[in-house]
Amino acid sequence: MIALHLDHARQLLNGYGLSELEKVVRKVEGLQESFQAQGRELKPRDIISRVRDIKTAAQARSVLALINDH
Repeated sequence: MIALHLDHARQLLNGYGLSELEKVVRKVEGLQESFQAQGRELKPRDIISRVRDIKTAAQARSVLALINDH
């Protein structure tokens, strides 16, 4: 499972500069806090529709995995 998360992180890092990745992660963290405050679960579809830099469900799942692992 950890290898899968590391692979997803590597894919994201290959597609983004570190500062861009950090911006995306912060946006998703903010969304997650907002959704949790409303008692809702943040899903990949929500991320895709609200974060312009995330285009696919795989990207959204990778960012969620990064956030939820730490």
